[in-house]
Amino acid sequence: MIFGVPTWLWALAILPLLVLLYARAERRSAIKLREFVSPRLLPQLAGNVDRVRRAIRFAFVLLALALAITALAKPRWGYTYEDVKRRGLDLLFAIDTSRSMLSNDVSPNRLERVKLAAQDLINELQGDRAGLIAFAGRAFL
Repeated sequence: MIFGVPTWLWALAILPLLVLLYARAERRSAIKLREFVSPRLLPQLAGNVDRVRRAIRFAFVLLALALAITALAKPRWGYTYEDVKRRGLDLLFAIDTSRSMLSNDVSPNRLERVKLAAQDLINELQGDRAGLIAFAGRAFL
């Protein structure tokens, strides 16, 4: 496996530090809880605190962080070069948009007729590129 940006992998070194900080915080909270609450009342007061569930949630957060860091490193599995022969036409449509195109001598009008003809031609193109030059008066390329 090849990484596009392998320097991001150095960020994975933070994960063991986060595990140590989590373990330390859990230990300190357990000690403080035992100091503050008598052992006889502890199950009643802190009965709904599930340390296993918290540890599993933390493990999932660590896993998500590790996967995000790995994704930032852009992993790649091999590559192949493929020559693609591209054939096709580059077409430019120069369409007059002046007021004379709004004449109703053809149905619906000249401009709409040109739009429909250009759209029909573009729908027939396969692998060709099309461009549009709209002008009124003079056309500049």
